[in-house]
Amino acid sequence: MKKVISLLFCFLLVGCSCNKENKKIEYTHYLRGGGNEKLEASILWEYSNEAYTKYQVAYTSYVCSDPSVNYINVIYLELTNKGSKEDSLIRNISFSTLEENGVTFNVGLWGDYQKTGSYEIYSSIENNLLPNLKYSKYETIDSIAIEGYDGYTSIEGIDADSVTGATVSASNVISIVKAIFEYHLNKYY
Repeated sequence: MKKVISLLFCFLLVGCSCNKENKKIEYTHYLRGGGNEKLEASILWEYSNEAYTKYQVAYTSYVCSDPSVNYINVIYLELTNKGSKEDSLIRNISFSTLEENGVTFNVGLWGDYQKTGSYEIYSSIENNLLPNLKYSKYETIDSIAIEGYDGYTSIEGIDADSVTGATVSASNVISIVKAIFEYHLNKYY
């Protein structure tokens, strides 16, 4: 029995992953107030077949608050492998669950704010941004719009986020999707 428990403990420590190299990708992280910085995201899991590749990637979306309320997001993304680079598109995208063959799987994690002021961040991203990104190709990602979101801007000397309840979350979602897509296109094409 001790041997079985020891093996299970080792399995939990090592994990089961097709990404044994602990791959990192760089993405642009947008900051409150209009700035940005380059950060690294970790590809936690990458599984490829002939038709598409599945990714689970952990990244930081929001670092402007106290560290006690900052958490990591895990995005789940499937990108197609067939045809040319220009044909590759987003097959699935989620921060929560995915249903396959009648079974629901927890594939992602939203670690950012749920809402700011009266603006429902997670609900808007889950219901408006992610469906608009699904089936998008790399070159169209920047043109994806969220209802009621006109992009991130700042006014010098005014903390627009505090006044408007703005969020950088949508910009960071788009940024990480682009970074994963770039990695995918460079590796599989």
